[in-house]
Amino acid sequence: MMNLASRHRINWLFVLVLAACQMTTPAATTSPMAGDTIATTPLDVASSTGATAAAAPTIVEAGPNTPHPKPRPDTAKPETAAVADTAKSDAPPPVPPSPQQVLCEKSGGQWATAGDSGANVCVKRMRDSGKRCNKKSDCSGQCLARSQTCSPIAPMIGCNDVLDSDGRMVTYCLN
Repeated sequence: MMNLASRHRINWLFVLVLAACQMTTPAATTSPMAGDTIATTPLDVASSTGATAAAAPTIVEAGPNTPHPKPRPDTAKPETAAVADTAKSDAPPPVPPSPQQVLCEKSGGQWATAGDSGANVCVKRMRDSGKRCNKKSDCSGQCLARSQTCSPIAPMIGCNDVLDSDGRMVTYCLN
């Protein structure tokens, strides 16, 4: 644990560091909104001469009536569109739905990838979802053992505790 004297030393050290940071800020960073002068460095001086050292700052008067430069037109949009068109042409064409998928979707199901094998299965919502049950025959899907309610979907992928046709709890696994 840190004692009180150590905490005070750390707090004072923190205050001194902050004070030193504030003392070293240059005067050239005053607000241009108040009409103060600001220092700028032209970029073309270093690039045209090939010099790597910074050029001497130029003093520019900034005030409330100083015109602001107009933004450059966005030239990236046409290039982005060209890149997007190439990406679309490189993408493989969509795979047409299988006859099983078409039948599944026509019957109100949803074609999904399920299980560890990545096999496709037709998942359907059950009309009696959430209804109270005591055995499998009380539901169009499965009778869930923990809640004793009918399952919301069929098939139930994975391992689930269900009630069988005699009302006994069994673990049903479907991968």
